[in-house]
Amino acid sequence: MSGPLRVAMITNSVPRYRYPVYAKLLDTPGRAFRWFLSDPERFTCEEARKELPVTFVRGVGWTRTTRHDAVNTLEVDVTSLPMGLPMALARFRPDVIVSSDYGARAVLALMFARLHRVPFVLSSEEIEASATGRSVIQLALRRTLARKCDSALGWGRPAYRYLRSLGTNPGYTTCGVQPVDVTKLREHSLRLDRAKLRAALQVRGRVLLLVGRLLHRKGFHRFIEAWSRVPQESRSACTVLLVGEGPERQRLEELADRLVPGELRFEGFHEGEALANYFAVADVFVMPSLVDVWGLVINEALCFGLPVLASRYAGAAQDLIADRECGEVIDPNDVQGFTGCLTRWALVPPEGSPDWRRAIASEHSFATAAASVCAAVDAAIARRRPDIG
Repeated sequence: MSGPLRVAMITNSVPRYRYPVYAKLLDTPGRAFRWFLSDPERFTCEEARKELPVTFVRGVGWTRTTRHDAVNTLEVDVTSLPMGLPMALARFRPDVIVSSDYGARAVLALMFARLHRVPFVLSSEEIEASATGRSVIQLALRRTLARKCDSALGWGRPAYRYLRSLGTNPGYTTCGVQPVDVTKLREHSLRLDRAKLRAALQVRGRVLLLVGRLLHRKGFHRFIEAWSRVPQESRSACTVLLVGEGPERQRLEELADRLVPGELRFEGFHEGEALANYFAVADVFVMPSLVDVWGLVINEALCFGLPVLASRYAGAAQDLIADRECGEVIDPNDVQGFTGCLTRWALVPPEGSPDWRRAIASEHSFATAAASVCAAVDAAIARRRPDIG
């Protein structure tokens, strides 16, 4: 073939956390990437709209609710059928198609790939814990996509394991990483004056930090319930900061006022350097999510050298915390066990070195993530079209 290999990247949107990975792909020699997005433009970050070659595909969308009975929570998301996708792909004439998720978008992409004899890559963040509650039809569709794809890419080891459980070929399944800007966060954390920040934020004792959108599935209510059972003398020696906004804020504040009046500080939404200040003053980071395919906030906490108490239902807990001596994996629904964990960490200095925790975060970089995309593309080509590799 002449010219660069044309790679179609099909997904719903490009969020800010994924943009740097995709930007790295633009520097890949011999490859021309284009993103086909099915969500409205406002859901894609401004940097991606300006810097990436993107095509917004028209379609119809609807709300889908998934009940996760194991953790007693609902997940509401928007799915879509991008009816304009086949025409947009025909104009691009891709040599390889990479499609995210397990829904109608991926089915359309697979059908186009087979019709035009193009290698098809299935890419997913889904993990076993977040997949609970899917219907029999959804599971059957996922297994079909997993077995029909030419290669697969799982974002993180839990996602990789879930893809393998669906039936992807082990020789053509790539394990990617979920990155944050490790270098920038590490350098920023080392510049901050912790003592001055603690005085400015008026914190005392051991500081427990929680960060995230105030949604039911993020499990902050489970933290409040468990924290209320920690002995009073331990709680009084700590400051608890909850950074974030969301529709559950009033309910969470009422719960905190009832169970631990005056002990939790709701700090509202912060990002950038303002959020970094909270990481800098913290001693322990707590992530009690009930449904989370990954949880990049765990990466960020590790970049600041913090030990992390991470929910077993988050992919990052399984990949970065379990068996790594940099925190503890907890079950937020086990209130007694969660309480015991919080009691220990409220009193005992964390084990391990902050540099060791930063090193673990460094394993997940933008360049490594981009390389995993390229590896999955190359695997699909090698399997179906070795003549164009």
